[in-house]
Order: sequence, then C-alpha cells, then structure tokens
Amino acid sequence: MVKEVGCIMNTPITRTTKEFIKSMKEWTELKKIDLQLYSLTHTYDEDPKRKLHILVPYDYETFNAICAYIQFECSELETSFSMDQTDIIEVLTKFYDCEECLYQKELLIDEDAKNIDLYINWESHCGSGVQEVKVLKRDVMNKYFEKYIESFYQEHPNWRP
Repeated sequence: MVKEVGCIMNTPITRTTKEFIKSMKEWTELKKIDLQLYSLTHTYDEDPKRKLHILVPYDYETFNAICAYIQFECSELETSFSMDQTDIIEVLTKFYDCEECLYQKELLIDEDAKNIDLYINWESHCGSGVQEVKVLKRDVMNKYFEKYIESFYQEHPNWRP
C-alpha cells in the first residue's frame, strides 16, 4: 500500500494527470516544442504575488510533470524540505534545457505566461507515478538537492531533524 499523506487523490485533475504520466512512461525522449513562457508560483510563498518566469521547450502537461518530478525527487532525500521557485528554475536550466527569464520585472510578461503553482503541481501529481518516468531522470540531480537542503539548514538550524 502506498502512503499518500496530504495529497488530493481523486479529483478530475489527478485522474487526468495519472493518464498523462502513464503515457509518458512509454516515451524514449522528452518531446520539445518552441519555447513557451511559464510563471512559477507557490501557494504558500511568503509573498503570494511572487512569480518567477522561465522559458521552456515543453508543453504544459510535460512541464508540469518535470516540475513535479523535481519536487518528488528532492523530497526523497529530505521530506521536510520544500523547493521554491528559484531552486526549481536552477534545476530546470541545468538539466532540462530551459532558460531563465531575465526580464522578470516587465509588467506585460504575466499576460503571456502560463502559470504553474508548485504546491498545486505537487498535489496533482501525488500517486501519479511521475517518479517512474525514465525520461525525466537526471543522474547528478541529487547533488543539487543536497546543496539546497544544506543551505536551508545553514539558515534555519533549528529545523534540522
């Protein structure tokens, strides 16, 4: 039995997500498209209006799966640590051919960006099997996760388990 604490398991979104992840398991490579603009947010961000933008060569469903995969892989190392938008963007640019968007402050950028809330993304992929998608695996990604986790505990030593 799989332990799925705190996840929203039986919504239409999670059922559709599971179907998409099932199809991804058959892929031999990630399917790239023209660069798309995405905006990353987090429901529990200290600044709820903070959005970080990134240019991505994947469609919306694929990019959602990549973001969820990154979050779940990091949580395997340390369950009490949660990656924020800046951490996710660094991993995306390093391992998934994405480009950090350097014009974050422009006012019109939000009109073109597709929004992904990392918390909702996490919740919608609980139980989806995203960690079993072989084309998402990157061998040295754990080294990056260890860096984020250690940096977090340096700033917040009282949170260290």
